[in-house]
Amino acid sequence: KALTGSLAGAAVSLVMWVAILACGACLQSAPEDLLEAFRHFASILGTTSTVLFSVGLFAGSLLAAVVTLHSTTALLSETYGWRGDGGSWVAWVALITLASALPMHLIANPFKVAVASSVICGLATIPVLVSMVKMGSDASLMRGLEVRGPMKALMLFIAGSFVAIELGGVVIALAEAADWHPWI
Repeated sequence: KALTGSLAGAAVSLVMWVAILACGACLQSAPEDLLEAFRHFASILGTTSTVLFSVGLFAGSLLAAVVTLHSTTALLSETYGWRGDGGSWVAWVALITLASALPMHLIANPFKVAVASSVICGLATIPVLVSMVKMGSDASLMRGLEVRGPMKALMLFIAGSFVAIELGGVVIALAEAADWHPWI
């Protein structure tokens, strides 16, 4: 069951990357900012582009966060027999989903929905990365396979890099939103 979940998560991730590449090919050039990319996107798709563009950004960021959680849980369960701690992972996925969907009901502007959802989902993956580092060092969970020495330093570097990337994405999203001051 966990392996099936892991494979499904990998398949969804692959589909997302193919969709991103297809959108990039459709845009043909790499615009400098999101607004410029949207204008080009709108010139191809017309009036429906606003909804498609914002829902695509929202769905991509939400899906990435939830797939990260499910894949992590499946990996820990399959490899180490970890069964969770009272359903907190399920609650965390539900919380991310609700928090990410909330802007769709509170904010009328699709761009603000996309930015808010991206920020929420980016921040939501940080506790997962921190938990993975903690679990990798937990002797009671890893049963003699806990990470030590240079491997622990490498694990901390990798997790720190991903956290920095997520925080950088949040900063960029907020900076983009700040440029659209009439909408904030």
